[in-house]
Amino acid sequence: MKLTAQHNDGFTTHLVRWTLTAADGVASVTAQWFNGSGRETRTFTMPFSDTMIQSIANAIDGLQPTYDGTTDDFPDYELCVESDGRLLRTHVYDSIAWDDDVKPEIERFMNAWQPIFRVVERTLAIPGREYK
Repeated sequence: MKLTAQHNDGFTTHLVRWTLTAADGVASVTAQWFNGSGRETRTFTMPFSDTMIQSIANAIDGLQPTYDGTTDDFPDYELCVESDGRLLRTHVYDSIAWDDDVKPEIERFMNAWQPIFRVVERTLAIPGREYK
């Protein structure tokens, strides 16, 4: 079982983008951002359980491949789980306001996304960036 999670800030001060790849209990993260004078890159590893990957797979199973919020310069997020020849992938282009018919699906995706986002962003600890 393998997870790939990708984040792109959209148009922000730091222009952060990162990719997390997880399998066999370990995740590798490669991140880039603007530090005021140029691009900075950081790579690190961290524990990441297969149970967590399975939980993410369960969360995105049945979601659409793409949710396009049609808001320029907003963040986008992607979760992809490969397991036993099956591929689950959902890419969300964020929005100011989602239509009522997709709100539950976006919430389901974001509930799977947020724990990954929090741990990666806290580990990066980019100066001047808020961590929720």
